[in-house]
Amino acid sequence: MTAGKGWMQDEKQFMNAEPPSGQPATEAAAAATLKGGLLARLERAGEDYRLTRFVLLRLTGLVWFAAFLSAALQFIPLVGHDGLLPADLFVRRVVAS
Repeated sequence: MTAGKGWMQDEKQFMNAEPPSGQPATEAAAAATLKGGLLARLERAGEDYRLTRFVLLRLTGLVWFAAFLSAALQFIPLVGHDGLLPADLFVRRVVAS
């Protein structure tokens, strides 16, 4: 993309391009060319968002870490002797039966 031009102008220029000589200018050929251009643009777009992808993945990992840390810190008080499920009494009953 040249400086000063928007992506829409490039797309219009791409759409108005003449087909290579020897190829029929049919709708199917135009659709295949457009599809090929779209796929090429999407493949290049991945390189443009490398930093964004890196940051979002790390922030997602941080959120998951906080969630599991919170669950781990709450596990003992919830399941301990005075918790919602007195685990020691439950284990004794299971072993006794």
